[in-house]
Amino acid sequence: MEVKGIDVSTWQGDIDWKKVASGETKFAILRATFGTDGVDRKFVQNITNAPKEGIFCGAYHYCYATTTQAALEEADHFLQVIKPYQFPYPVALDLEDAALTFLGKKTLTDIAQTFLERVRDAGYYVCLYSNLNWMVNLLDMSRLESFDVWLAQWNSKPTYQGEFGLWQYSSEGELDGIPARVDLDLSYRDYPSIIQAAGQNGFPDQGGQPDPEPDPKPDPDETYYTVKAGDTMSGIASKFGVSLDALLKANPQVTNPNVIYAGQVLRVPDKSSGGGGPAPDPKPEPQKYTVKSNDTLSGIAKRFGVSLSDLLAANPQIKNPNIIYPGQVLTIPGKGTVSAPAPQPKKYTVKSGDTLSGIAKKNNVTLDALRKANPQIKNPNVIYPGQVLVIPS
Repeated sequence: MEVKGIDVSTWQGDIDWKKVASGETKFAILRATFGTDGVDRKFVQNITNAPKEGIFCGAYHYCYATTTQAALEEADHFLQVIKPYQFPYPVALDLEDAALTFLGKKTLTDIAQTFLERVRDAGYYVCLYSNLNWMVNLLDMSRLESFDVWLAQWNSKPTYQGEFGLWQYSSEGELDGIPARVDLDLSYRDYPSIIQAAGQNGFPDQGGQPDPEPDPKPDPDETYYTVKAGDTMSGIASKFGVSLDALLKANPQVTNPNVIYAGQVLRVPDKSSGGGGPAPDPKPEPQKYTVKSNDTLSGIAKRFGVSLSDLLAANPQIKNPNIIYPGQVLTIPGKGTVSAPAPQPKKYTVKSGDTLSGIAKKNNVTLDALRKANPQIKNPNVIYPGQVLVIPS
């Protein structure tokens, strides 16, 4: 998936969020705080008005800390300011100030880890925002791999080799309703569903839900993997060289492949038992497919009946399996005769004021059928403008 958004602060002035929402912008990450006592002058105004127009919001803190103690103080200040609000998008640590580079990689990483852990432990889905140079040269990202990443790289394509869920690709955006240039971002994950399901960022725990199935007891002859923040099922499958379908079959407790949680233990199927998918045809007949909006590699692989690992092998130009673009042409590895892809299901984008029962009636389906087609919805009374639902045939 690929969702367009922005990030803003007092420098964007008074924003007309109704005009912003009339365009393609679906989310906004708002500067909330800076240092140990600074509060962005437009934060309360923005967090009050943007959600009214159906814009999903996150928040960020600009860091000046030079010690881990200062990082704790800044984190506590940030938490105090954002506490009254709910954020369907991540909250973030903005660590990039040039005046801090003298501290060196170890101290900078200590500061980042201290802040991120403090905010995470307070019940928030927190990510690290920084630019390419910092992530490659000034931070030890191996120590921060349990946290999601918001990459700042103003370029036509990202070149960072690590995982990231958000990409700030420009600082030169011009949008109706914003009187100054604005940073432009892309999101590659369904953060509202992930965050709401986990009861993070001010959202309540999902009351009335059954207790999660216990983690499988490790077997010495089997492989298990503990999910980290930012992981995806398709990414885990690719990491172990097994198909997404085999990974899902080995973990029936995962009812929605788009929602997994940090700390969850997954069983990784043995490739020798078929986990890697069927052996490739020695003389494949490749087929081409043009990526459409909201496509994912795992979805395309499933549609054509091939494994995710085979699809990646057939498209070596894809460095990050979580990032594909509408209009991009992919090679589908052959399996003898490749059948035509299954028809695309009908999609509906939730609007302000919609209810599930109303959407079901509008599309001539039952509420029960609509809920079954959208297992990511845990509470039928909570849906968000901009959320994309599958309408059953």
